[in-house]
Amino acid sequence: MSPRLRRIGERWLPWTLAWLLLAFLFVPVLVVVPVALTAKDYLSLPTSGISFQHFASLADWRAGWLPSILTSLGIALASSIAATGVSAAFAIGAWVYAGRWPSTLRIILLSPLIVPPIIYAVGMVRLWSKLSLLDSWLGVTIVHAIL
Repeated sequence: MSPRLRRIGERWLPWTLAWLLLAFLFVPVLVVVPVALTAKDYLSLPTSGISFQHFASLADWRAGWLPSILTSLGIALASSIAATGVSAAFAIGAWVYAGRWPSTLRIILLSPLIVPPIIYAVGMVRLWSKLSLLDSWLGVTIVHAIL
C-alpha cells in the first residue's frame, strides 16, 4: 500500500467508522418515531395521518405507563444512592486501611462484573425466592445496586 493511501486511510477510517456507528444507533429512531405517531392501536407506519394518542397515554394513570415509569425512576434513584454509598464507604475504607483486605474486597465487589449474567440471575432468583424478595421493590433495588 502506498504511503499516500495509508495516510488517507489513517485520516478517514476512524471518522467513517464513527459515522457508521452513529447511523447504526440513530436509524432505529427514524423508525420508532413515525410508528409512535400512528393513529392506529397497533404498530404500523402512519398512512392516513398522525396522532399523539400514544404519547397522551403516557400521562394516563389507568394505561399503566405512568406507574411503571415512576416505579423505574424510584428503583433507579434508590439503587444509585445505595450503590454510591457502598462504593464511597469502600473507597474510603480501602484508602485508610492498606494491606491485604482492600484487594480482597475489591475482587469481591467486582465479582458481579466477572460472573456471566445468566449465572448471576439464576443465583439471585434462587436466593430471592428463599428470602421472599422475589418480585418485590426491595429485591429489584438491591439487585440493581449490586450490578
